[in-house]
Amino acid sequence: PRRRSRLCQVGSLYQSFEEKLIARTSEYFTRASSRALNECSSIPLVRYLKWVLEAFRHEESSVASILPAWRSRRQLFYSLKNTLLDQRSVEIENGIIPLLARDDQEGLREVFLLLRRLPNGLSHLNKVLHTHILAMAKEALDAVRIGNTTTTSSSSSAPSASTAKPRGSASGSTASSSSA
Repeated sequence: PRRRSRLCQVGSLYQSFEEKLIARTSEYFTRASSRALNECSSIPLVRYLKWVLEAFRHEESSVASILPAWRSRRQLFYSLKNTLLDQRSVEIENGIIPLLARDDQEGLREVFLLLRRLPNGLSHLNKVLHTHILAMAKEALDAVRIGNTTTTSSSSSAPSASTAKPRGSASGSTASSSSA
């Protein structure tokens, strides 16, 4: 009974420590990610994603000895993913848009290679690409509609083949119909 009581106390202390560690780590990375995004404004997305990847590597190596239970580490990494990726999804997605607009294939390639190494990182790229492709398709359809409207309106101002008189005939009949 006494031993079981001590195990419960140790478990309770560990759980309290784990919760505080995860909360403080999340708070730290919320502030740090804001600084990183502000500092990376000249090369926003690629630099930020490299920083995030390094943060994951650092946390992975440092918490292995502090949090021995895999469940605890999984909770910590879920918290990191939420703080560094999910809460910054707008900034990440806004960083991809200029790369698409410039058709910067090298930049997009680097973003893809970084995002695929992060938990659910490609979901950000997927969302932006989906929106971009739909916008491009809409523009193309609008251009076709405008082109058809222009063609239709320009052809209606020109005489149609059924109302135009053939050359060399004042009455509008063709040579084949006059010979019949």
